[in-house]
Amino acid sequence: CQCDIGGSIGLACHEKTGACQCRENVQGSQCNQPTPGHYFPDLHHLRYEVEDGVTEDGRPVRFGYNPLEFENFSWRGYAQMSPFQ
Repeated sequence: CQCDIGGSIGLACHEKTGACQCRENVQGSQCNQPTPGHYFPDLHHLRYEVEDGVTEDGRPVRFGYNPLEFENFSWRGYAQMSPFQ
């Protein structure tokens, strides 16, 4: 049924309808659409930069960047995420 990992409560579908169980303010059979009056934030809506991130135990978040991709860039505000992030 391909439930959206961010919008659904779980990855299991309803046995008869095939629909996913959606989180609050999320709709659609795969839970991949916001309800009217709501939106899905993208990375530009996040409050903190990844460079300032810390784990639950206070350690810095690991990140990387490619200095050849953006020459003369300060590195703030850009991070190359791994497929697991």
